[in-house]
Amino acid sequence: MAAQLSPATSTTSTRPRLGVAVLVTDDRGRLLLGRRGKQPNYGTWIIPGGGVEGGESWCATARREMLEETGLHVRVDPAQRPFILEIMTANEHRLILCVTGVVEGGVLRASSDLLDARFFSFDEMPDNVSSAVRPVLAAFGWGRLGK
Repeated sequence: MAAQLSPATSTTSTRPRLGVAVLVTDDRGRLLLGRRGKQPNYGTWIIPGGGVEGGESWCATARREMLEETGLHVRVDPAQRPFILEIMTANEHRLILCVTGVVEGGVLRASSDLLDARFFSFDEMPDNVSSAVRPVLAAFGWGRLGK
């Protein structure tokens, strides 16, 4: 599965950046979102995650980024097939592997690139969810947010 948010009109001369975003729900079925603390999308709610470092597997990236950004130890299944989100604009080109994860420990706290982190039920979802992640939320069953 892939979603492209913008036409292929990138004037960026660098290679695409690769990242991982992890959709995690708690024992009440609420989805974890983080409020972004830097551009792009400053102040909007996003799916926590971050960039893959050289020599790092996407599963290792998912675990590291979730711990750094949310304080949670998260397990991801390496056999799952990621949803691929492609963001291509005049200023950036990113490929984000979107996967599900399970919390195995830790204490929820926002840090690193996030201003806030919390779990939301379907009915509690904030209005300012980033448009960049709406197709991902829709693909993972959080449908009305995909519009």
